[in-house]
Amino acid sequence: MSHDIGIDLGGSKIALGLVDPRDEFSARRRIDTASEAGFESVVERNAIEVDALKATLPCEQRVEAVGIGGSVALAGDLLLDAAGASLKKYSFKAVSARVQVAAIEMGEDAPIQGAAWLARNRLLGSS
Repeated sequence: MSHDIGIDLGGSKIALGLVDPRDEFSARRRIDTASEAGFESVVERNAIEVDALKATLPCEQRVEAVGIGGSVALAGDLLLDAAGASLKKYSFKAVSARVQVAAIEMGEDAPIQGAAWLARNRLLGSS
């Protein structure tokens, strides 16, 4: 069974969620961004929180994808390069080779779209 991690990386907070195959949260974390500590610190703290989410999974389950959205995700390759480096630093080689990381442009309609998608999935059983 595989899971995905969604990250809302904003200027004031980082919200993370571990999403199971039924598109339900199996774990969540939220911390202050603390951007005054610098970009590398933000990425490293984020990696630690991702590890904390992964630690909640039983051994036979694994993370396949990480999507990073929010205002900081607009940093593009700078963010993705740092995220990839953190993934290699904090994960086993097989994990960092398998897990894919993508910057997601959510836009201001993301909460509405997400709510509609979740309602359709939950009520109608489709995705």
